[in-house]
Amino acid sequence: GGLEKAFMEYVDCQSQVESFIKVNEYYHDAAKVSYVREDGLMATYSPDFLVKTKDSIYIVETKAQANMSQGNVKQKQRATVDFVERVNNLKGEDRMEREWKYVLLGENVFASMKKNGAAPIDMFEYCLVTKDFVVGTLF
Repeated sequence: GGLEKAFMEYVDCQSQVESFIKVNEYYHDAAKVSYVREDGLMATYSPDFLVKTKDSIYIVETKAQANMSQGNVKQKQRATVDFVERVNNLKGEDRMEREWKYVLLGENVFASMKKNGAAPIDMFEYCLVTKDFVVGTLF
């Protein structure tokens, strides 16, 4: 869609970004994340992008603002946070010597940060999805 196209154009010309890939769910099996849907059934989903920087690999899921709080979004977030945790427990050479991180980038945040000249890493770090955020350990 339009958000994905805008995102690709944005990261493509950024010096912080070493490389990126638009994940194709039919070809990139390694990027598939299994999760339990709200109805209890197992499903898989593929995030939108993998973005490689000097220190990190960002798994980036772009979302239209209206879809940010859809039911299964939380389930996918939980599963992806667990996936990232498992990857980061691997030896460095098995994860490209980088820390893997999960980013949920809503279109409004993307648009306003891009307009204000934010670098990709700043944008990604601002939109990181952490275990505390997903599980809600604040209370």
